[in-house]
Amino acid sequence: MREVDEISDEDLTAASEMFTGIVSGNNPYQQAIEIAQRQFGVCIKGHRLLNRIMSTFATTLLPIEACVNRHLLSAGFSRLIN
Repeated sequence: MREVDEISDEDLTAASEMFTGIVSGNNPYQQAIEIAQRQFGVCIKGHRLLNRIMSTFATTLLPIEACVNRHLLSAGFSRLIN
């Protein structure tokens, strides 16, 4: 019989927050889609730009909004708002 790994309170809290974010729609993936739509007027859902944005977000300390701005501006999109 295998022993069950102990789960710390911190791990439970982190898992709970992650699940809540997924269910509520407040995760970086969905935030990137909303930012692109609001600031640039483009839908990036299912687009390779979204994959690039998420890759940058996962490998840097930049906030998701900065990642969206960086990739969409470099792709030639203009911001609708400042």
